[in-house]
Amino acid sequence: SVFETVKVRKVFEGQLAVATGVELGCPARNIDAVNDVMKNKFDFVLASVHRIRGKKKGFYHLDYKRDSNRPELLMPRYFDDIIETVEWNGFDPLRCFPAEQLADFSIMQCRDQIYYILETLARNKKALEINTSGGRIVTEDIETSLFPPLEILKLFKKLGGEYVTVGSDAHNAYDVGRGIADAYDAALAAGFEYVTYYEGRVPLQLKIE
Repeated sequence: SVFETVKVRKVFEGQLAVATGVELGCPARNIDAVNDVMKNKFDFVLASVHRIRGKKKGFYHLDYKRDSNRPELLMPRYFDDIIETVEWNGFDPLRCFPAEQLADFSIMQCRDQIYYILETLARNKKALEINTSGGRIVTEDIETSLFPPLEILKLFKKLGGEYVTVGSDAHNAYDVGRGIADAYDAALAAGFEYVTYYEGRVPLQLKIE
């Protein structure tokens, strides 16, 4: 909770930087709930879309062998949901582009949507998250490493993107920080010399050493 985080910040003051943050899933679909959450003071607000509109299951729990779940049908809908989120614009970094390949489907088949998303992020001075959890997601339909793939990071830079954040997306203590060095390498390979963190929702940059 924010309350517990603030307590921890006091305990480790001067020794460890402790930030408060929140991840908002599909925030543009429920603005009233978002406004209620945002009454808290956060250092950063991460936006994501894990569930495609109209689907009961999350992205990684769908059966892609079903005709109604074919990637060529779902991915344009997914990117429409992302577009809705970037146009809402009430976040700091965006978690997006869940896999380089999905059941032999390249996300660049949604090129126009991807360009629009990245151009909007760059224009609004928003960050794109490099998420390291992909190395822990291997299913029959999905095998990937970092989210987003390097191709997308390079395109974001080309289109004027300034900020990238890194995150291990840890759901347990063991995964905290896993893959961060790989994320730094990807950022450098895409042309980013800095990673971004936030204090009071103000972007601050650290040079990658």
